[in-house]
Amino acid sequence: LFSRHRAPLRKMVVLVDSELEDGLSVSEPDALDERRVMSNLLASKLVRRYRYSDNGAPPDASVVTFESGVTIHPEWAVIDPKSKDGLWGIIYSESGESYSEAGVIGNAVTIAEGDTTTDAYDWLPSEQAAARRRADALAAQVAIQGVEADVYITEREFLHKRGGYTTRGTTVCTPKEALSIIGLYLRTQGEFNVLAHFSFNRGLFFWVGTRELLSSSWRWFTACVQHSHGSGDESIMLLAGSVLQRVDRALEMRDQVHASLNQKQNNDLRDDALAALDGILVSFMAAFDVAARVAHRVLAIGGDEYLAAWQNKRRRGWWSKIHAVEPTLADVVAKGSQGDQVLTIVRLLRNSVHGAALQGVAYVQSPEPQQTMVGLPAADQADLLAAMDAAGGRDTWGVREILPGRAHVDPGVLVDRLFETVLPLLNELMDRTPVELLPHVKLLPGDSDPPKGGFGDPFELRFRQSIRWQLGF
Repeated sequence: LFSRHRAPLRKMVVLVDSELEDGLSVSEPDALDERRVMSNLLASKLVRRYRYSDNGAPPDASVVTFESGVTIHPEWAVIDPKSKDGLWGIIYSESGESYSEAGVIGNAVTIAEGDTTTDAYDWLPSEQAAARRRADALAAQVAIQGVEADVYITEREFLHKRGGYTTRGTTVCTPKEALSIIGLYLRTQGEFNVLAHFSFNRGLFFWVGTRELLSSSWRWFTACVQHSHGSGDESIMLLAGSVLQRVDRALEMRDQVHASLNQKQNNDLRDDALAALDGILVSFMAAFDVAARVAHRVLAIGGDEYLAAWQNKRRRGWWSKIHAVEPTLADVVAKGSQGDQVLTIVRLLRNSVHGAALQGVAYVQSPEPQQTMVGLPAADQADLLAAMDAAGGRDTWGVREILPGRAHVDPGVLVDRLFETVLPLLNELMDRTPVELLPHVKLLPGDSDPPKGGFGDPFELRFRQSIRWQLGF
């Protein structure tokens, strides 16, 4: 009854345009290709996948005929050829052992046919464009009303440009976008697939992801390891390794944020998301501080190493000492720079752990479901908004004013924006830290790149790329 192997979530239902999987079996099984990784994830037993085509199942698709005379195509959702305009019958089957029937009703298909509010298919004659819009809308309704798909994977131009009435009720995405959605779902269930013949455990999956996203760490960390081995003092190797460890943990907590937010919201899930957000902020600030301590040692800066902090810009403070000996490194976070703005956002949000916790609120805007929003710390709100405006604009950080005078952020958008800005900043700080100055360091050209191991090496390009796609980067 309480099996520890029982999946905590129901199966994900996915409809995919068959053309996106056509031809995959005739090329190299493990070739580096977004569609191939997508197809591999869809093969999981935790996913109910149905294929769809405007023309129905192809002639070579498997067929099962039941005693009742009903003919089905396993793994396909098809429109009953006897359907009438405005009322379409849908037959679909997952395995061929049974089948389900559903109907598509409503005027969304007819409206889409005459909908010229986007430039979708404007390169076609008007009649052909109208037919394409109609077919796209019908396909979306098969996903929504027919198989009740959580995700519809398609490259149909009209659906991606129009949205709204045509797609409400499912998530329409491209193959690349689907990788991050389905990958998150499977990781939440304990599956860490990378290619058709390889799965990693959780630790290795996120470790490879960390090294892939912190590409500058190969040179930076290798130098710290060489110095530690040569000097017999492991301290700088352990310091540098903790930067990678903090990002590794932040990636896992990012999954917790998104897994919590992408379920029907309640107080428990809101608390889970906010707890993970706190952890991400602490981990990122720790990574910045430790990178500063590594720079302190590399550049032989005198004084207390624990005063090393990129934000320490007081007169004669630590930053000015760095600027005096390695200005190109200090300039990465110079006052007013993009790096300084990102550091300010992380620092001020992280500082909430020393005071009032970040507060989550339930927010509903019809017809969307309830979502969780997080209030910015009142005392730091002005500084945070100014930094966000200077670092891409507050909209990109998920800021919304849902209460007069108070700014709130969508935590899912905020977390992804943090990763989009923090990881490049850490990479640049590593790039500009002259670790070659450390004694016993002799870097070779290949030390700046991932290891070039043979087949099955966890850092092989195909594995790294698959994980990058599944993480949404």
